[in-house]
Amino acid sequence: DLSTDQGIHYLIGVPSETVPTQGVFTYGLLGATRPTIADGSVAPGSFDGTAAVWFGPAEPARIGLTGTIAIDNATIGFATRGGAADPSLSELRTGAQYGFTGTLDATVAGGDPAGCARTGCTVDLRGGLFGPDAARLGYTYTVGGNSASSTIGGAAVFGKK
Repeated sequence: DLSTDQGIHYLIGVPSETVPTQGVFTYGLLGATRPTIADGSVAPGSFDGTAAVWFGPAEPARIGLTGTIAIDNATIGFATRGGAADPSLSELRTGAQYGFTGTLDATVAGGDPAGCARTGCTVDLRGGLFGPDAARLGYTYTVGGNSASSTIGGAAVFGKK
């Protein structure tokens, strides 16, 4: 049973079978779940982010991301190297069926519902490119706190511009 301030975050999509072979494409946020903390101790927050993908010939695509989670008077940020401004520098690369996974460092300002100030936090990402010619990009994220009950999670979907 979940309380009104808890959630389960997931996304469903058809993995891309074809993607561009070169170039940089930007993606705009289409929608996101409201981030929740696992124990439901605070109200759900909000998410904002940007995304871009660098496609190179005969190379895995590189995913450039920036994200901001606002929850319980805290702002938690994360970004790949180069962010969405320069995805060619990103450490996130596509693998099988144009999926990607990775862990990024989190920055925290304001409150600290996940307990990041004591030990630092990371953001674990799991996502992929979806639809024809990578028309969509989506991922789930988990901000690791000091315990399983202080973990923050959410999901976001972006559309190619």
